[in-house]
Amino acid sequence: MTQYVETPTRTFLAGGALSQYRRVTLSAGVLAYADASTKGIGTLENPVFAANAAVAVRLVNAQGTKKMVAAGAFSLGALVYAAANGKVDDIGFVLEGMALEAAGADGDVVEVLPLQNGPSNVQSVAAAGSAQGDAATLTAGFNTVSAADGTKGVILPAAVAGMVVEVYNEHATNGLKVYPATGDDINDASANAAITMEGKGIARFTAIDSTTWAASYVVNT
Repeated sequence: MTQYVETPTRTFLAGGALSQYRRVTLSAGVLAYADASTKGIGTLENPVFAANAAVAVRLVNAQGTKKMVAAGAFSLGALVYAAANGKVDDIGFVLEGMALEAAGADGDVVEVLPLQNGPSNVQSVAAAGSAQGDAATLTAGFNTVSAADGTKGVILPAAVAGMVVEVYNEHATNGLKVYPATGDDINDASANAAITMEGKGIARFTAIDSTTWAASYVVNT
């Protein structure tokens, strides 16, 4: 597919070897891959092979479409989200845009139409474990959770200011534990402490900084 592109681009120094079309951010003043919680400043125009080499970045405010690297297979027309190592996937928390080409596997380069707003990705997950270390990982902006039994739980991603994660407990009566990531807290409670959601209840978690989630939910009685 022919890519539609316009300026602006800007040149930055790389923090190390980086691949073409990956999403990047600035870390200590040099370029690094943007992670799954970060939109980043743009995508690399060309590969770079060493630290402190200059490379052009197509900035996020550039008009037109962008070439991005897939983290796995997804369909033409899928909404794609930030993924680890500067890639995109059809699950995640930070919306990047709509895929104008299908991806067949990890590493495929696809054309993406950037979007600022859109629906949250919805994923189903089964609650697991009995503590923070073995709870099921939440991977989407909206998560429907099965298998709650008052003990099993799920764990939020690491807090990034402004991130929003919603959780729905599918079970009619059993409570669902929701843990913050290691070192984070919910509603300024103790670090690593879970909250317990009511059955058939929904909770909205908004990261107010890099460690604290503000949560609105119903306590299981």
